[in-house]
Amino acid sequence: MRSRPNTEITFKTLVLTDLPTVQADPRLLSRVIDNLLNNAFKYTNTDGTIELLAVRHGELLHISIRDDGQGIPPEYQQKIFDNFFQVTDAKGVPIRKGTGLGLAFCRLAVEAHGGKIWVVSTPGQGSTFIFTLPLAN
Repeated sequence: MRSRPNTEITFKTLVLTDLPTVQADPRLLSRVIDNLLNNAFKYTNTDGTIELLAVRHGELLHISIRDDGQGIPPEYQQKIFDNFFQVTDAKGVPIRKGTGLGLAFCRLAVEAHGGKIWVVSTPGQGSTFIFTLPLAN
């Protein structure tokens, strides 16, 4: 992850030790989690908190990454998973430097494993990115 000077972000992991197995490419899933954590780090306020949670829901594993950053305006929440899309300010300038491919990659990788990915976000309160993976047989 990138360094930010004078930043005291708290990371919390809430992962059960007896999680079920999923059949997946560990390199791709590691990259998905890395992308989501990097985004959370970029958009979290100084002295903020980022949480990683993994829990079983029926026949799915739910993995979520929550930050208490600036949040995503509702009109952008469906578009952020599109190729090259970037959230912009009122002048049309991207809020953060990037390619607009990180979340598109996450969507493709998660869907290739039979899962889904989405965001729950409230401007001014932060975002939670959630993805699911089917359990191994």
